[in-house]
Amino acid sequence: KEDLLSVRKLTDFARALKIDNWSYRVNDVKSSWLMEVADAFNLAAERFERKQNELRQVIDLVPGFIYAKDTSGKIVLANKAFAAFLNKIPQEIVGCHVDEFDSVSFLKKSPFEDDDNDNDLLKSISEEECEKDGNHFVYLVFRSPLFGTDKRRLANLVFAYDITTMKEIQNNLQTLNISLEARVKEEVAKNIEKDKELIRAKEKFIRNAVHEINTALTVITLNAEYLIKDYGVNRSTSAILGGAKSLSSAYGDLSYFTLKDSSTFQKESSVDVSELIIERIEFFRDIAGLSDITLACQIKPGALFTANEAKLTRLIDNNLSNAIKYSHPQKTIFIRFTSDESDNWILEFESIGKKIEDKSKIFELYTREDGIKGGHGVGLSMVKEICDDQGIVIELDTEGNRNIFRYRFSKNC
Repeated sequence: KEDLLSVRKLTDFARALKIDNWSYRVNDVKSSWLMEVADAFNLAAERFERKQNELRQVIDLVPGFIYAKDTSGKIVLANKAFAAFLNKIPQEIVGCHVDEFDSVSFLKKSPFEDDDNDNDLLKSISEEECEKDGNHFVYLVFRSPLFGTDKRRLANLVFAYDITTMKEIQNNLQTLNISLEARVKEEVAKNIEKDKELIRAKEKFIRNAVHEINTALTVITLNAEYLIKDYGVNRSTSAILGGAKSLSSAYGDLSYFTLKDSSTFQKESSVDVSELIIERIEFFRDIAGLSDITLACQIKPGALFTANEAKLTRLIDNNLSNAIKYSHPQKTIFIRFTSDESDNWILEFESIGKKIEDKSKIFELYTREDGIKGGHGVGLSMVKEICDDQGIVIELDTEGNRNIFRYRFSKNC
């Protein structure tokens, strides 16, 4: 009889897990041979629940909205900021359908949610507006899929950051610029310094905006790495860490595009390019791992260049990101950095994917070779701009489904 009651308790525990009730515990097991099993189940549930609580603390540190919904629209994850916007607590909205909350209808469904063939980490960035309690708000919204180890989409992650104040500052600056245009015609000499101050203020505004959002990504990345270090890799932390790193790389591109003419992107210094390449490869390993892609490298050490480190970083990052995005899953991307007899250095990125049909257009702005994949077609355009500026020669080889991007440059670039 005791054995039968114990088995029933274990069965109830299993049923609780099927509905994600990890707070359930197996109590009062009388059967001696099942006590150890019950203790193991309770310990596993306690560890999982503790890990989930730690992950919740991480996402609750983020000042913006974070929530995830499964493929049917059911909310499976929500942080405090998102719940507070709905005047609720996270436990009250998890399990509800997102359409039940009219106040977040501005976070409209993105077309990527219906695309089952694409597993890019960052799918869309958009600005969305809403009215709440008589106030107008503007949010910068990021959307990204979360995949399981079997490549099946588990949920869609949405991160919304309030940029209302930033937009107001930007609009005020635009209004002020329009007003100044009329005055400049009459008082050109008098307004030259004011115009320079406005340009500096605009650069500072963009720099601060990028920094604030990147700070939130850094919080996610560091805490996800902490959880992985202490409790091992799991599906949730890997997806969050990879997504945060993908966003961080995208923000690097944004910084370059908006501030490339400033003094920050014009400085040159002595750069250990070998170490820089290794550092960027390690950064992208988590992103590649989500598609079971391996990064293999052969890096010759000791390449000291007099160069612009920010531009070299953008060149390396965009080639790694492009290779991961268009590589077939479960393949290896090879990165090689060697020198020839003339002391000319060669950097190669080799991947297995769809053959590039039009080599002449692949580096043009807003051109994407594969119409199914995501992105905006600006990464390789940026790479070409940097290579033209630094005197780096670009070569592109395709052999069947093997694509090799090769860059030849001297130590002074």
